[in-house]
Order: sequence, then structure tokens, then C-alpha cells
Amino acid sequence: MIQEKIRAEGLPAHKSPPQFRRSRKRTLFASTVAVVGLAIVSGFFVTGRFVRTPEQAAADAAPPRPSLVTARVESRVLTEPILIRGNVTPGPSTKVLPPPGATGPDAVVTRIRLRSGQTLHEGDPVLDVAGQPLIALWLPFPLYRDLTVGAVGPDVEAVQAALRRLGYKVGKTGTVDSTTVAEIHRFLADSGYPFPRTKRSSLSPDPSAPTPSASLTNIAGEGDVVLSRSLVLRTGKRESRVTALNVRVGSILTDADAAILELDGSEPFVAVMLTPEKARQLQAGQAASALDETSGTRVKLEVATVASKASIDSGTGTSGVAVTLRFKGRPLAVNDRSLLIEIPSSQGNSPVLAVPVTAVYSRPDGTSFVTTVLGDGSTSDVTVSANQAVGGWVEVKNDVSGALGEGSIVVVGLR
Repeated sequence: MIQEKIRAEGLPAHKSPPQFRRSRKRTLFASTVAVVGLAIVSGFFVTGRFVRTPEQAAADAAPPRPSLVTARVESRVLTEPILIRGNVTPGPSTKVLPPPGATGPDAVVTRIRLRSGQTLHEGDPVLDVAGQPLIALWLPFPLYRDLTVGAVGPDVEAVQAALRRLGYKVGKTGTVDSTTVAEIHRFLADSGYPFPRTKRSSLSPDPSAPTPSASLTNIAGEGDVVLSRSLVLRTGKRESRVTALNVRVGSILTDADAAILELDGSEPFVAVMLTPEKARQLQAGQAASALDETSGTRVKLEVATVASKASIDSGTGTSGVAVTLRFKGRPLAVNDRSLLIEIPSSQGNSPVLAVPVTAVYSRPDGTSFVTTVLGDGSTSDVTVSANQAVGGWVEVKNDVSGALGEGSIVVVGLR
């Protein structure tokens, strides 16, 4: 229709009629205005997001308000492990030395009659030296001479007392008389050895001693040795437990001060030195453990003794409070080896009211306080008395009854 109208009016086909041109101009103008308006409005909103007042800028630049880091008050036993190195030390024992006259280049051990752990009784043969017995007797002092026929003295009295304890019928004469000679003879025979008549004493008989009876000469002559001091091994009591044998068959007893055996030795123990502060946290019976880093073996210990005051270890020169620990179970056979000791220390066996150490603050006047968080979120300072800290916790006591208790929330920091 439009094309026909254009042809009827004789208008060029490539030109629009005037009314259509005016309509297009109005439409274009309106579109332009709309676009410009939209741009202005959009610019207003976009620009408005980045336009801030100085107060807004300062508020946005400020750090966020810190929040409270809190913890709960606990009822707990305050403990922390004490780590220290300690040495395994042999337990004390009674050292038995060779008898006088039983040492020298010819004193070869030819037989051992006891073993470690066995009970040694008075009168028992212990070992043979050059084929002769060493027999245990409980004497107040070592024999200082060979006992000979007619000898008189305290050594004779001591031997007679020992023979009576063993059931032999000798008197308290203090003299090696015929009865004493006969009973010594029986004693040695009962031990499995013949009566020794190998030599005469180099010592002169006591002039005050009575003349041996005629019957005595049938057994031994005057001045004959009836009991050599080299045969008597002096012990400290009638029964003892052998805890160490320091010789073996073929050993030569050349040193008179070297112990042949050890009796009644206690178990090895671990010795450590602690500061007085740490030692006060320990008590007898407290559990501990030891690690032998060489073998990787860990064993249980317990505190045996805690010294009452500090001292200086004469061996190492270390000062502190001496603490000994005993093995629970079989001891480690590592004498003089250093072990890593761990002892869980404590202030006591009873729980106490405790807070983390970071919860306790100090005032200028020296008093301490914790800050509690109340149910409505507000905070309140509570004055407390703080005791010794252990393991990151400290015991606290209220100065105001009921202001602080188990489960209370306290401030330990800010974040």
C-alpha cells in the first residue's frame, strides 16, 4: 500500500514521505534522550557507591572490633612431666675381702661352692684356694693370727662363740684347749676337709696359756696350727644373700682389698639431682619411667626417696636435691649408663581450681585477677590468689566466695 501510494503521487521510490521523516526524527530524539537519561541515572548509582564521607572512610579503615578468647575454669590435678637424665647405680652391699694370708701369686681359686642369689650360712664353705677351704664365720673382727694349740685371746673367744652357734660343744674358756681342738677338728671334717697339720705357727704361744693336756697331744702338739686364719672368711651376720661373685675358677687372689663376693646387695636404682622447686613436687611411690636409648627399652620406675635438702654430688659435683628411683619389675642391667627419666610431677593428688596461666592478670598494687564472662556477655574482674603454675595451668583461689567456680568462663586473650 505504501509503495502504491508513492507511485500514485509520483514520488521517488527511494525517498520517504515528509510525515514519515518527521516521525523517524521524533523517534530518534526520544531514543537519544532515553539513553542519555539512563546513563545519567546509572552513573549516579555507580558513582554513589564510591563516594564516602570522611567519617565513613575512617570507620572503614579502622580494624575490626576484637573478640574474646575464653576458656573454662577446671577442677584438675596439676601435673607436668620432669625430664632429666639419671644413672643406674648398683645397690649398696657388704663386700667380703679375702682372709688375711690368703692372697699372693699362689692363691689360685680352684673351686667355687656358691652362686649369685644363693643364701650363705655361717659355716658354709664358699670356695677353695689352692685346694684349701674358705669357710664363712660371723666374727666381730678378722682373725689376726693362726689359732694354735694353747693360744689365748679374744680371737679364740670369737671362734669358740661361732662354734657354739653351729652346735659344737666348746666352752667359753678363751683358750685353744683340747676340747676346742677336737671341735675345730670336727668342724673342718664336717666341711669335707681333713684336720690341717701342715705347719707350726711362727708365733710363740701365749705364756699365760695353760699347758695342753696329755689328750691334746694325741691330736696336735703344742704350738701346732689348728685353724689357719687364711681359711676363715669373715661375714657380717649368720645368713646373707650372695648378690655378686667377683672371682671364678682360675682367678688369682693378689689384691687383699678386692672383694671376693658381695652380700645382701639391694637392687640397682636410678639416681637424679633435681632443683628444690621440682623436688617439692615429688613424693615416695610416685610413678616414673626410664628409657635406655641404646637398646630402646622403656621400663617402669617409682620414686623411692627424696632428700630433705639440697646437697652436692661428690662424684659429679652437681648440686641439687638427691632423688632415687627404684625399678618396678626386673632392673635394667646397665650399671653406670645414663637413662632418660620422665617423672609426671604434681602439686598434690587432689584436684584444685585451675585456669590457664594466660587468664591471670596483675594490677599495679600486686594483686591478681581474672576476667569472667557473664551470661549476658558482659565481663567482670574477679580478684584471685594464684599459686604455683604447672603445665600451663595455675591454681587460683577466690577472694570473693562464689565469684569463680568450676565451669566459669574466663578471658585468656583477644583476637
